[in-house]
Amino acid sequence: MKNNDNYNTANINKVKEVKLINPEPRVRIIPLGGLEEVGRNCTIIEYYEPETKKRDIIIIDLGLQFPEEAMMGIDFVIPNTYYLQNKIKDIKGIIITHGHYDHIGAIPYLMDKLGNPPIFAGALARSIILKRQDDFPNAQKPKIKIMNSGEKIDLGVFNILILAE
Repeated sequence: MKNNDNYNTANINKVKEVKLINPEPRVRIIPLGGLEEVGRNCTIIEYYEPETKKRDIIIIDLGLQFPEEAMMGIDFVIPNTYYLQNKIKDIKGIIITHGHYDHIGAIPYLMDKLGNPPIFAGALARSIILKRQDDFPNAQKPKIKIMNSGEKIDLGVFNILILAE
């Protein structure tokens, strides 16, 4: 390999300690499912200010996954929300991208565990969610606000612009 003046490896080993200006990340994006798989779509976006301990969390989708052939006796799989267990008060809302079960299917199973935060969804997704709740008469009724294209929603530090329904 040719020695390049723009890339000098001799200086890399001289660094003994790296001090981060802010060791705590301010924004975390945590996928709980839906990556490289069909179903269980759920992503957490968390903002944290270490100086003030302020934390705001939004959840995008709350879907279920239907079992694969090797999952004998499993009806469906829902996202593992253990990470949120001690952060329930910081959840500002759940944004639903659309009404397919791989994006909304876990709502009746997880809303109580998540403190029943408000749900923001398009009109069709809202109708599907409410109709599905008929199968869960003992579950708390979700609070769903209809999102319209061009609408802006403020959830804690998050400012969300709805681009389509």
